[in-house]
Amino acid sequence: MSDRVILKGLKASDFQHSEDKKALDALEKIKLLNVTLEAILKNTSESMMKFVKAGSCIELGENQYPSVYKVFLECCKILEIEKIPKLYLDPKREIYSNVDGITEPIVLISEGAIEVLNEEELYFIFGQALGHIKAGHELYHKVADLLVEGWGDVIGTIALPIKKELLSWYRVSILSADRAGLLCCQSKDSAISVLAKLAGFIRLYEEPCNITSFITQAINFKQRQNSFFDTFWRSTHYILNSVKTPLTVLRTAELLEWIDSGEYGKIRNRGEPVISEKKTCPECGYSEIASNLYICPMCKNIL
Repeated sequence: MSDRVILKGLKASDFQHSEDKKALDALEKIKLLNVTLEAILKNTSESMMKFVKAGSCIELGENQYPSVYKVFLECCKILEIEKIPKLYLDPKREIYSNVDGITEPIVLISEGAIEVLNEEELYFIFGQALGHIKAGHELYHKVADLLVEGWGDVIGTIALPIKKELLSWYRVSILSADRAGLLCCQSKDSAISVLAKLAGFIRLYEEPCNITSFITQAINFKQRQNSFFDTFWRSTHYILNSVKTPLTVLRTAELLEWIDSGEYGKIRNRGEPVISEKKTCPECGYSEIASNLYICPMCKNIL
């Protein structure tokens, strides 16, 4: 997509979903949460987590899967993420991106995502992860992750009274991240295509998913379930204890509503064009190579 823009002056509040803000405001009023956060920071080691990732996963960069890393860097530029996180390849088949860490978060992209998604779709899934960083979700996400990963002996007793609020907020925070993903890929079709693939993707099937039918399904689902909407965010932790993110079809309907509201268009229209930096071929010295090319057009050297 040649007309992608950088979103100068973008604030998290520009793309924050109203339910995300409401749930986050409720969390911040709970005094017990500060005690829980203190317990987590005392009993977890961010440096150990990073040690494990660095020792287990391939770190992507300019010399390691550079075409993927190029997309990641451009997403950071679009969302104005000043400190570029380290990017690791997680060797898992499911399609996902994730953020780990609190003070210096890292981003994980799954092998399945890179295999299944095209370049435009990678902008969306990277934008989701970076949206969480832009919105400052990392700390509360870590609390929720630990609550559902068996850390009961350390923080479970302290955090149990706020578990409902945490998981409710976690589910709606992804709605804000979906909006950040759209702001990165800047293509409705690519964004919805990723969500459709998250809802179900048959790798060996020749016929592609019908996006128009998927959009219709999402709109119909939201219309039928509007009366259940509030209950889903706040009460389903009892029966969906480990389910932290909302239904993908519902996420699609929410993103479509944001597009239709005109808010997405307003943000994008104030952006500035992405200017691709030039690079030089070390073999022949040709210096007018666009940053998104990885083969020199003059000598065919792999960059």
